[in-house]
Amino acid sequence: FPYFVMELAGGGNLRGRMSAAPEGKMPLPIVVRILTQMAYALRHAHQNGVVHLGLKPENVLFDSFGNVKLSDFGFGRIMDRDDDADRSTSPVLVGSGTVGYLAPECIQPDAAKDAAGPQADIYSLGMLCYEMLTGKLPGRRSPLPSAARSDVPAAFDDVFDRMTRDELSE
Repeated sequence: FPYFVMELAGGGNLRGRMSAAPEGKMPLPIVVRILTQMAYALRHAHQNGVVHLGLKPENVLFDSFGNVKLSDFGFGRIMDRDDDADRSTSPVLVGSGTVGYLAPECIQPDAAKDAAGPQADIYSLGMLCYEMLTGKLPGRRSPLPSAARSDVPAAFDDVFDRMTRDELSE
């Protein structure tokens, strides 16, 4: 019978770590470390034509040393890729996502079938970053990260804003 073997992620998931943090706000150096490791993992996936589209705290796992492991690549759905297609222009779309973390192009009913690409994962990464910093998902009227938390440098505001733009062209 076919079977699947994975590395044991003995450090739990991001949801558990956020829940254990006071008011759900994780220490800034830890947020930067997690964010950086997730960005590297996504860069590797995107360079290989894979788009996750299912990033959420439950899919961010940790090994026993606290290193990030992105999970749930390939179990949700795989859509539209020719075997002969260039990987850089024809991504494999994976996962179904959770609405709070999904980019606008993933949830708009009139969006093109292939509109969601690597930028949708970057949007989700921005949403996760905000949640790690503030303990909650941002809404339309939420303050920027530095206004929501005094120890967050203002430079985070621009990064968060650029990651979570609504317009696909941006």
